Amino acid sequence: MALSIDEIIEARKPGTTIDSRVDALKDLAETQTDATAWGDTYNHGIALLVLHWLELDGRTDTAGNITAKKEGQLSLSYGGQTTDDALASTVFGAEYIGLRRLVFGPVVRGQNEMPKIEGSYP
Repeated sequence: MALSIDEIIEARKPGTTIDSRVDALKDLAETQTDATAWGDTYNHGIALLVLHWLELDGRTDTAGNITAKKEGQLSLSYGGQTTDDALASTVFGAEYIGLRRLVFGPVVRGQNEMPKIEGSYP
């Protein structure tokens, strides 16, 4: 028996109140996740996105990856943040990335590029 999104949220983060805000986050997550493509893992994926967003509440450390550090008179530089960087900033987001890889496999760049063939053409 498949667990509902609410049951997964409660199991992963006990005491989470399923209120109108959580319902809105579920609706938002559903617009970003294809039920057909995710199949049996759909509810789990939606729940992980919602939990990730709830975990980000009030956080101020989402400026991106630290690209440079300096020790004397502390100096940090932040780079741009990709979607996966943002997801990886919480346990739930990192788990979502892992689940997405299970569903879709690794992303292969350039798979539609024509192979380069040496030689002349007629």
